[in-house]
Amino acid sequence: MATIFTLSLVLLKFIGQAMWDALVGEHSSDQQATLHKA
Repeated sequence: MATIFTLSLVLLKFIGQAMWDALVGEHSSDQQATLHKA
């Protein structure tokens, strides 16, 4: 039971990190595009 809980916790953390990376990566690439335009 504890193992399943730990695994799901790690999975949630991994998914959250991936979503955060996607959001931040999108934002930084937008900033880079703006810099290139200017």
